[in-house]
Amino acid sequence: MSSAASSRPARRRPPRSGRPAATPSVIPCNISDKAQCQNLIAETKKQLGPVDVLVCNAATNPYYGPTEKMPDEAFTKIMQNNILSATSG
Repeated sequence: MSSAASSRPARRRPPRSGRPAATPSVIPCNISDKAQCQNLIAETKKQLGPVDVLVCNAATNPYYGPTEKMPDEAFTKIMQNNILSATSG
């Protein structure tokens, strides 16, 4: 590094891209409903373009207690919402 480069102050912000700031939008979605998950992806593509990365941060846990006593319905709901809903788009 040259002495000229080291004497410059560090940038506090990244340079502007020339694009306008994003406008937030809300697309309601119940992750246990496949049609709503598909609508979420379709609306996102319509508003913002192709989806590069999808982070599913929603989950459910309708049962608290030992796994061996978990009702089948609770296990099915956990698997549907926490695992399978991520592949519904």
